[in-house]
Amino acid sequence: MTKRNTFPHSLTHSLTHSHHTSHTPSGIGCERVLLTTAVGSLREDVGPGELVMIKDHINFQARNPLIGPNDDEAGTRFPSLLDAYDSEARDAFKRIASKKGVRLEEGVYLAGLGPSFETPAEIRAFRVLGADVVGMSTVPEVIAARHVDMKVSAIGVVVNHAAGMTDKHITHEETLHYADVASSNLTNLVETYLSEL
Repeated sequence: MTKRNTFPHSLTHSLTHSHHTSHTPSGIGCERVLLTTAVGSLREDVGPGELVMIKDHINFQARNPLIGPNDDEAGTRFPSLLDAYDSEARDAFKRIASKKGVRLEEGVYLAGLGPSFETPAEIRAFRVLGADVVGMSTVPEVIAARHVDMKVSAIGVVVNHAAGMTDKHITHEETLHYADVASSNLTNLVETYLSEL
């Protein structure tokens, strides 16, 4: 009797997608990946429309793209995430942001599974754990990229203050609005960074 995979289809598809998204570029010689993600801020001093350079993460998604048989040619079975986010790229982005007068804070990203937004109680707990921003993506891609030894940098676009920090309900429309507000600063930083590589 064949053992069936017990993960929901959407979860296995997402994990497989993250795995291939990083392994394919690595296989053709790509050495770096730059990720952008919409985030909610857990900090009063970092609000919607601002940018956060991700320096580390907390994986609350209860999943990992490396589950299953390992491809030893791609990477080690147990990759270290000590330097998951490339410090040289972070320094370069901070220098560029300072030169251009763009505020760019650093922070720890906590990834939840979604698609619902977090509760106020979860946000209070995440703050105690050391999170600065929260989102529903990015971590699987980072893990898969580090598995194949790609250098990773990630920028969070703050689209709201997290649940319970204001008396307003969080909406997807708000997410889209503040992503648009931050887009010119984000584009400016990324274009300059790429031109210096």
